Amino acid sequence: MKSFFQILSFLFHPLFFAMYLLLFWLVINPFAFGVSHWYDADKLIIYIFVLTLFIPGLIIFMMYKLNMITSLQMPTNQERIGPLIVTFITYLWVFMNSRNNSDIPDVYTFFMASTVCTLGLLFFFNVLMRLSMHAAGMGSLATYFLLLNIYYIPFNFSQKWSIWNTLLVIIVMAGLVGTGRLYLNKHAWNELMAGYLVGIVGTLAANLLM
Repeated sequence: MKSFFQILSFLFHPLFFAMYLLLFWLVINPFAFGVSHWYDADKLIIYIFVLTLFIPGLIIFMMYKLNMITSLQMPTNQERIGPLIVTFITYLWVFMNSRNNSDIPDVYTFFMASTVCTLGLLFFFNVLMRLSMHAAGMGSLATYFLLLNIYYIPFNFSQKWSIWNTLLVIIVMAGLVGTGRLYLNKHAWNELMAGYLVGIVGTLAANLLM
């Protein structure tokens, strides 16, 4: 069980979500990105990969190597300040450029906005407690797909069905990821619940802003 939850925590690390969601939308509706197939958007895929995953991941790894943080797990509130700032800046940059890019649909820009709002809340509440970033990411992602089911009008029934099924899968995975964080003793129950709440509130705030 320990190995299972460790793998699950890695696969559902919040840094991967921007890439996961980009590929999701490119597969079910590539035309929204101005391409016929997902692989035709190679430049966009590389752009999102570099700014949302590679650069934040590299900087956090460098901080670890320079002993600015004691572990990649960032066990204390103080150690999370730098990584949160770096990630916030890179995601804010992507959001600001996405909203003015006609080749990036609003459904993806909305996700970037929800991530920026969630990161901002995580940074603010980090001074009070060590929230679960995994829970915040899953809470944000689940709320994002819930709002899509309420407000978004897909171009065909198949897309609507894909969005609905994805929401159900994410809710189940959110429970498993949260269980894993508790099982691995990475977070206490209140830190996990606070993380979910921050993700939900951050996405609702982004919905109001968008």
